[in-house]
Amino acid sequence: MAKKFIYDSAGTYSSTLTDGTVSGSTFSVSTSMTNEIFANDQNISNAITSYNVDDAIRFGFSSAQTIDTVALYFKGASSGRLDIFPDGGTATSLGSTAGNDASLGAGWNIIDITEASNDNWFLVATVAEVTSLSEVILGKTLTFPFNPNLNSKESKQFGVDVVESYGGNEYANKRHDGKRMWEISFSNLTETDKTNFESMRDAISTNFLKFLYYDDSSYHWVRALSGSFEFTEVAYQAYNMNVKMIEQLA
Repeated sequence: MAKKFIYDSAGTYSSTLTDGTVSGSTFSVSTSMTNEIFANDQNISNAITSYNVDDAIRFGFSSAQTIDTVALYFKGASSGRLDIFPDGGTATSLGSTAGNDASLGAGWNIIDITEASNDNWFLVATVAEVTSLSEVILGKTLTFPFNPNLNSKESKQFGVDVVESYGGNEYANKRHDGKRMWEISFSNLTETDKTNFESMRDAISTNFLKFLYYDDSSYHWVRALSGSFEFTEVAYQAYNMNVKMIEQLA
C-alpha cells in the first residue's frame, strides 16, 4: 500500500451529532446511546457507550459533504459491525449502505467507500453492541503521488523540562511519553498535486485538526506543525513542499 493521509474533509469536527435508532430505512431520534459526543471531539481517549444493535449516530451538515473514507478508532477490539449510510433524501431516511466495518479491531479501522456527497451520514451498529469506539472521521484519502524525498526525518519528543539550580545542579521532569515526529518533503509536485494538498491544508487549517498519516505499515494520529504545506515553485508549474507532523497521544 502507498503512503497517504486521511483527513476530515467534511467538517466532522463541527457536524451536528444526533443519536437514534434505525428501523428498516427510517431513522428516529432517541437517547438510547450515551457519550456520542466523543465521536467527533478530536480525541481518542474516551469511548461511546450503550451503542446497541440498530442504534445510530447521524452526522448532520449544513450542506452536502463529499467523502470517500470513514476512519474509526477503537480503544479495544469490539464485537458487532458498523455500517455507513448516506441519507436517502431526508434527515430521517437512509439510502443504500456505502460500506461497513465488520472487524472492529483495536486502533484505526478504515472503510473505503465510493465517493458520494450528502447532507447527512449515518453510522449504524448491527449484529451486536459496539464498544470502545472513541473517534470517527468522515473524510477523504490523499494518496501520495510518489514517495517523499529520501531526506525525510523522524525523531521523538519526550516532553522533558530541565531546570538548573543556583548551585548548578540540573533537575529534569518528564511531562509525557515520547511523541514521534516526522518531516517529509516532496519535489516537483504538479499543479494537480498542489491542489490536492492545498485542499487538505484548507480542510484541517494546517495545524488545527488532527489527521492520519499512513507510513506504509501503520496509521498514526498526528497534527501538522506550523510551516507545513507551503509550496515553492521551482520550475513552471512544478513545486516543492514539506510537511512536519507530531504524534498525538489522545
